Amino acid sequence: MENLAIDSGAVELTIDGDKDRIIRFYPTDVSFAEAYYALADRFGKLRGEVAEKERTISESGMPNEEKIRERIRLSKSVYGELESGIDEVFGPGTYHTVFGKHNNIEMVARFFRGISTYVRAARDREVKRYTNAAKESGVLEC
Repeated sequence: MENLAIDSGAVELTIDGDKDRIIRFYPTDVSFAEAYYALADRFGKLRGEVAEKERTISESGMPNEEKIRERIRLSKSVYGELESGIDEVFGPGTYHTVFGKHNNIEMVARFFRGISTYVRAARDREVKRYTNAAKESGVLEC
């Protein structure tokens, strides 16, 4: 039987060079790109909400110890949102694969900076392929 090879456009990355920590995503997939950018929007809004809650905590009359506890609760809720959002877009368990038990905003920022490079490049290539194919033949010959 003959075989038809279809490249899914998957990107596989190891995390910190650990071959047991691999993530896979499909930046050429329109549904993935849409979910990825919706996640970015969601986190942008979350950042604004967190800043407002932080301001409320800071300006409250509660004792410093209670402010610290409130900030910890706020951070836990933020990381819970990050985990659920990342797992929704990249697949269940991705957050744990990438971050393990660590909740560190710089690690999350590095993750998104690294991933966005692949997403932007793939989306640019896809747009060019389809616009060039349409100009040349009117048929999607890639």
